[in-house]
Amino acid sequence: MAQSQQVKRAARLGMTGGRRLLYRSIADSLRRDLTSGKLVAGAKLPPVRSLARQFKVSVITISKALRALEREGHLTCIPAVGAFVPAMSTTSVAVSQITIAFATVELEATLTGRIAAGIEESCRQRDWLLQIHNAQADPQTEAETLSRLPKTGTSGAIILPVRDEPNIEALFWLKFNRFPYVLVDRRIPGLRVNVVESNHEQGGYLATRHLLEHGHRRVLMLTSRSGIFSSADDRVRGYERALTEAGIGPRPEWLIAFEHPHTVVTTHPWRLWYDRVMPTLKDLDRPTAILAVNASAGRGLLEACWDLDLRVPYDISVVSFGDTEFMEGYHPPVTVVAQRGHQIGQAAVELLERQLNDPESEPRHVLLDVDLIERHSIGRPGA
Repeated sequence: MAQSQQVKRAARLGMTGGRRLLYRSIADSLRRDLTSGKLVAGAKLPPVRSLARQFKVSVITISKALRALEREGHLTCIPAVGAFVPAMSTTSVAVSQITIAFATVELEATLTGRIAAGIEESCRQRDWLLQIHNAQADPQTEAETLSRLPKTGTSGAIILPVRDEPNIEALFWLKFNRFPYVLVDRRIPGLRVNVVESNHEQGGYLATRHLLEHGHRRVLMLTSRSGIFSSADDRVRGYERALTEAGIGPRPEWLIAFEHPHTVVTTHPWRLWYDRVMPTLKDLDRPTAILAVNASAGRGLLEACWDLDLRVPYDISVVSFGDTEFMEGYHPPVTVVAQRGHQIGQAAVELLERQLNDPESEPRHVLLDVDLIERHSIGRPGA
């Protein structure tokens, strides 16, 4: 009743000022629920459309209110998943209900969103609460988050770590202190914990074999060397295996490697790959096809092709890891190797549940298949 009265009062103040006060009024109402304990840490807010119906306003107005609360630190919003009460909220969590954390490198990437969606769905099925910790690609923030996890009242965690090495010690510390967790999309040699990841070698193999089947023999790979967290080495192994099976000896010069791209701070990481691949594309003896190790590399490659007036797939064929909106929306749509993010999230929850039920159980390594999504970025060389 009070919510409805606030909305009506705000609406009477005029179109421009009223709209501005309208979303603020809704944010105030939700903020009271968040700080009073009505919405506990880990709880998911109703969908945007449901909130719009509840407050009798537009989806745009609700979205503005949620963004305002996120800026204040009262909410964590995950694209295509929803808005959650963050772990460090001032609210309390019912001790009788299992709460787990998803500590992730960032939340903007398509894959991360799909993993989060799989985790959220599995938690909802089990009546578990979910906390979200977003490191925003910052190793220091991640280190602080990992050190706090045992103190947040969570039963365990699913961790997607930053791609640098400094926080290995924190992960070993959690293991030493018997805090249950599952690593996703990364594995660390010597650390015996539950892991769920994609079969990256299979992805490199399938993509390269697909190019070979279209008649390509000069297939380069745009890759990275990013330390022990990287899946790039597995993808390179698959690439080289496919070439070897075809009787084409892999050549070192066919690997265009970027040293530690994740240590460079930039708002547009694809531009680093753009600069790295440009000299190769300008070469008169350029390859007929290139495999990109991730979505950032793929976008950098495609942007460079565009600027050089190289037509995909007529002048050069392209396959990329990472099924993003950019890859699907590019002209022509790009053939990609896609990870099953939703399934990764679900499998991680299953492993964590097993560990919570049996703390002495042996760690498992779950390797999930990838999918080659064929689109229109591959042609026959010289066609």
